[in-house]
Amino acid sequence: LMLARLDRVSPVTRHVVQVAAVGGTRVDHGVLLAAVGLDEAVFEGALHEAVEGQVLAVDRDREGYSFRHALMREAVHDDLLPGECARLHARYAAALEVLARPEQAGEIAHHWDSAHQLDRTFDWSIRAAEHAESVYAWREQLTHLERALDLWDQVGAPAERAGFYAALAMAGMRRHRYVVPVEVVEDARRQLEEYFRGERTDFDLALAPSGTEFQRSVWRALSDIPFAATTSYGRIASRIGKPAASRAVGAANGRG
Repeated sequence: LMLARLDRVSPVTRHVVQVAAVGGTRVDHGVLLAAVGLDEAVFEGALHEAVEGQVLAVDRDREGYSFRHALMREAVHDDLLPGECARLHARYAAALEVLARPEQAGEIAHHWDSAHQLDRTFDWSIRAAEHAESVYAWREQLTHLERALDLWDQVGAPAERAGFYAALAMAGMRRHRYVVPVEVVEDARRQLEEYFRGERTDFDLALAPSGTEFQRSVWRALSDIPFAATTSYGRIASRIGKPAASRAVGAANGRG
């Protein structure tokens, strides 16, 4: 039913609407123009038809366009063939790379991800994390870094992992609102970087974790595990005198 309105417009207008659907519920005029790859006069004619056909609406505050109904945008996007969808996301990402604001790095990463361009998804996820850090958006920073981590072994990532892992650890700390002095955070970053470069096998940070006595006993057991050694929750449970508490050990490990 939602797609019936598209059946009444020209193929050029349908193409413009499809690209707009890939862009999101609201799209900027300049980015949409760059993404569709049409002559400006033809593009504007298609926009007039889409607006008059009650498919798009003019968003004067953003100098762009929005869909009349969110469901219309979803219907158009879902109607795209897989290859067509990936191709249009790639076109939109390329347009955003040229015209986007710094805070849109995460949006660009999303479009490259939808286009199955993993290297560019990785690069823009790192940029998005850096921007999020600059505006103290710890939750967003951690989300972008985790996406980059998921892609690490699938892309031509830089050989130096130390700084990345240190940033990931710091983002996790900030995301969970662990309040510690700046000098302690920087010392932790330095030691993590040394560890991931293979220059350190233990840490000498002053830790004061807050938890139940059981949780603290688990954390003490974890800190006793030698460098490069592995163990299991069951072994740790036995070591602290609670052999039936392996699940609780796992929960405490996640909290620590």
